[in-house]
Amino acid sequence: DLPIGKFLGYEIWKRDPSPPWRKLLCVAVTAVGLVFYSLFSPYLVIWWTGIDDGWDRAHGYDNDSFFDLVSITLGISVATAQTIFRLSYGVYALLMVADIFLGGGDNDNSKKDRTKITSIRTHPWPVSWKTDNTVCYHEMFSEPTRWGRILRRPGNTLSNSNYLLSSICVLVSTFNGKPSVFWMADALFGV
Repeated sequence: DLPIGKFLGYEIWKRDPSPPWRKLLCVAVTAVGLVFYSLFSPYLVIWWTGIDDGWDRAHGYDNDSFFDLVSITLGISVATAQTIFRLSYGVYALLMVADIFLGGGDNDNSKKDRTKITSIRTHPWPVSWKTDNTVCYHEMFSEPTRWGRILRRPGNTLSNSNYLLSSICVLVSTFNGKPSVFWMADALFGV
């Protein structure tokens, strides 16, 4: 009886029997905790484990940039790493824009049969890709399917952006770098 594909916060707020002040306190503590964790967890790990950047500096790695790290690790230039970053995240930005402007379709999954919704899609994916098959998806993941959209499961799709970035970096490094005994393993890892 909960709406599928829509924000559930309001429904949960309405149905929760707790007093409003307690619900507000839980939301505030959770938000502050997540912000604190995301900002300060690296410093807490460094403090707790005693790890510091002394080893890097002692061995000549005095780089604070992500692109410098990628360049040193994979043996590609900083400019190449930046280009790969722009291209891979540009693809995801294009997907989001396409989903917003071309997605269309009816997203009210609670009242309609799934076959009717997929038959009225504005821009359907090729049938051979079997994107309508959700045999085990809903048992494995909690993100609802947004029928009639290009990105049916945006959380699942967009969370893979780092994998695309890493894959392209590894493939470029494999085929542009010096020949290595591990080139086949690196290429397969990139794929």
